Amino acid sequence: MFMLSLSSQISALLAEVERPGCFCASGTLRTPLPDLKVEGVGQIAMPLLPVQAEALAAVAERAPYGRGDQTLLDEEVRRAWQLAPSQLKFDGDVWPETMAKIVAQVREELGVKGTIDAELYKMLLYEPGDFFTEHRDTEKSPGMFATLVVVLPSVFEGGALVVRHAEQQERLALRSGSISEVSWGAFYADCRHELEPLTSGHRLCLIYNLVRRSPDGPLGPPDQESPVRQVAAALRAWPQGGGEPQKLLCLLDHAYTLDGLSFSGLKNKDRAVGEVLVKAAAQADCDLFLAMVSIEESGVAEYDDGYGRGRWDEDEDDLEAGEVYERDLRIEGWRSHDGSLRPMGALSFDESELCPPGALQDEKPDELHFMEATGNEGASFTRAYRRAAFVMWPSPRRHAHLISGGPGVSVPHLKALVAGWRAAGSAPQHPQRDEALALCAALIDTWPASEGASMARSWRRGEEKCRSEILDALVALGEPALIERFIDRVMSGDALQEGEIEALLASARSLGWEAAGPALEALVTRQMPAGALACAKLLRAMGDAPEDDAALRRAQLSVASALVAKLPREHRDVPRSNAWGKPDTVISDLVVVLVSALIELDEPEISERAARHITDHPRVFGVDQALIPALCALLEQLPISSLACALVRHLQRACSAWLDARVAQPLEEPSDWTQQTAALKCRCEDCRGLAAFMTSPTEQVWHLRARQDRRDHLESQILNARLDMDCTTSRKGNPHTLVCTKNRRTYKQHLAQRQVDLEHLALMARIP
Repeated sequence: MFMLSLSSQISALLAEVERPGCFCASGTLRTPLPDLKVEGVGQIAMPLLPVQAEALAAVAERAPYGRGDQTLLDEEVRRAWQLAPSQLKFDGDVWPETMAKIVAQVREELGVKGTIDAELYKMLLYEPGDFFTEHRDTEKSPGMFATLVVVLPSVFEGGALVVRHAEQQERLALRSGSISEVSWGAFYADCRHELEPLTSGHRLCLIYNLVRRSPDGPLGPPDQESPVRQVAAALRAWPQGGGEPQKLLCLLDHAYTLDGLSFSGLKNKDRAVGEVLVKAAAQADCDLFLAMVSIEESGVAEYDDGYGRGRWDEDEDDLEAGEVYERDLRIEGWRSHDGSLRPMGALSFDESELCPPGALQDEKPDELHFMEATGNEGASFTRAYRRAAFVMWPSPRRHAHLISGGPGVSVPHLKALVAGWRAAGSAPQHPQRDEALALCAALIDTWPASEGASMARSWRRGEEKCRSEILDALVALGEPALIERFIDRVMSGDALQEGEIEALLASARSLGWEAAGPALEALVTRQMPAGALACAKLLRAMGDAPEDDAALRRAQLSVASALVAKLPREHRDVPRSNAWGKPDTVISDLVVVLVSALIELDEPEISERAARHITDHPRVFGVDQALIPALCALLEQLPISSLACALVRHLQRACSAWLDARVAQPLEEPSDWTQQTAALKCRCEDCRGLAAFMTSPTEQVWHLRARQDRRDHLESQILNARLDMDCTTSRKGNPHTLVCTKNRRTYKQHLAQRQVDLEHLALMARIP
């Protein structure tokens, strides 16, 4: 028998949920005429007189319209006069009582629960021909969910208000049959609507923002038990694997802004569906959220000639979206049904998880932008769809979803759980602590899988703080076994970061140094040699610990021994502090940090091993590149008395011997201009001429008049061989001439090096 997918089942069940009200409503009310005065005009007669309409227009201003964050005036889009609330005054109790009756009726017909207020936004005057093209209202104040239009007694023709929502449309005439009646129309703020042109007369109306002040009471009509049972049964049958979606995204009927999104602020049918899902999710052990779903696409734009064929006389107005080559699907702005904002970042989703299936396929995008073709690229487009949705998944899958979203989703959730547990008193047995521990365990168990492509991308996208934040959470939760597992399985993986050392030491103190010592030793062993610099900083930080006990000392010795045993031996082992770190600089920093840590540790056997290793591997620990800069830095950072140790003296002797040998070499200025040709590898005719010039003791300048390719070849040979020679091009004549001039560059470099060596020898002499 054919079985509907879970998405299709849920979609069909939710379609049957009883709607608590309509997306728009209208009516008339017989009432005493309002006592209305307008600043600069005076008392307004009802129905509105033409002469007063002219007076009102004289004190009003043209009504603008909004586009994004802009406020614009364009009589091709909107034509009407507006007056601010500050220009209006209602005397007596008649109008407040009238408005209370209208608001009560609006609340009932729109299906709104709780207390709502009507805030006067403006008064509008329409003259013959005035109109407003289709648009959607913005939510102008917190809690605003709908717009109310109240038409005061006036004589006019035309001007119907057309309201559209989804595939539905209502046409509101907003006319009363008596001068003692006012007419009104209300609609949810996300509904698209337009005002048809006024054909005759004048219409005077008041515009109110409807604001929900106390969203109390049930989410929807009370009789929803049957759909609750059916939806809960379908959710309970949600399989734990296979082809069904990992989560469901049930798109809402109305449009919402991120700021206005909440379970208590749901409109119309969304409110009734929300009630069903809250109850059904609780019965079926599913997590339920409200969130914003977005699909952003980019691709190739095509020019169309009206017959589906491309053409060459390109015009941006004729561009159409073609094939999509890039898509980004994400969920963000999470809200719980208790009204709280969930601290989770963007989570990706698959279109198969949308409910109903195929949702958004035929929808108009919320944004669509075309880029015309340029000389290098064809025409392209970008578009975006944004909808609010109920997001559900089985609670047992919660941690898998959080982890799949990367640290931007799971780590804030973990921190919120820990903060909530602390605020509740930090009891050993507490649901939030239990969930936090379960999430940590899932993170640890899943971490080796982060070697896979998708996990690696989500967890290594600039989120270097996540490991230290998880460690901080584990320390707060006080679970030694998980701390040890995290250090062993997670911290030993990717390179240790300097910013993680503080959290690592805090976790070691939480474990106790007796247990932390072996864990840190194993961590250092796995991190070496690529992580030598970070491991040396860890050892130095252990020496700064406030504790002074035998267990800490043993932990320091084990870490130091493991570090020294696996110091870099080959150039390929040189650690890098970051993607742009220079190896020589990193090795120099390593020597500084390691030596200062070993001085503090004061363990002669380990220091001797470190000293021998450093001087026995000059290709890694070069004297000029690493040792001399390191000793100079130590002289600046540490007191002279701290340097009076065998380790520093060993390095100092190696540096001094190197410098003495170089200073002892003779250094005299050359007596002639002869240069050695050994570095010149090419033997072409031009290079043979260059070689003859180089061996001449008297010639200082040589000219080669030749084509550019020959000049370029010769100049590259001079550059690659690092000859003591300057090259310029004389552009007189054709072809041009390459001018080669000998210089004393090497001699001057040796002279400068001699001065630096003498300064360094003086610094070495300061070491006791």
